[in-house]
Amino acid sequence: MSNAVRIKKQRITWGTAESPFGKVVLASTGKGVCLLSFGGNIRVELNWVKKKFPGCEFIRDLKKAKGIARKAFNPETKRGEIILDLHGTVFQKKVWNALLGIPFGKTVSYEQVAIAAGNRKAVRAAAGAVANNPVAYLVPCHRVIKKNGELHNYGGGKMRKKRMLLWEHLILSKNTPITCKTP
Repeated sequence: MSNAVRIKKQRITWGTAESPFGKVVLASTGKGVCLLSFGGNIRVELNWVKKKFPGCEFIRDLKKAKGIARKAFNPETKRGEIILDLHGTVFQKKVWNALLGIPFGKTVSYEQVAIAAGNRKAVRAAAGAVANNPVAYLVPCHRVIKKNGELHNYGGGKMRKKRMLLWEHLILSKNTPITCKTP
């Protein structure tokens, strides 16, 4: 018998779930969530995961996916409650970390993201990293807009991005006490 060590395939659970913004495809490794996408083609989404995690074994787990989605789209969920397993370049990770610092219901420009990632001149590169975010909404790339205040493209569609921002704004406004002055 050979002394070769068998390499165990990395197991990735995946599934689909409903969100306030439509169906999502979710995948997670033993370390954390590696995909949350509004993409309509599950095969394309899972092929992307295969590229990032070569040799992985996929196991469908709808219960786990629904649990992640419930937590992901609950405004009460605190940062860090959902563990992520992100694979990207050093700069992409800096950008994604900067996105995590954008408060719920707020927006920033691509330039502000580049500055937060440590390179004021890398606005286009920051925009590219925002666009390549594998865990939409969990790393809130929808909160990045153009410097002039206009919405920019979004992987899940510009209308979905608009609905996300409006939803966050409405949730915040429900939690803000209204004070009225009486004459």
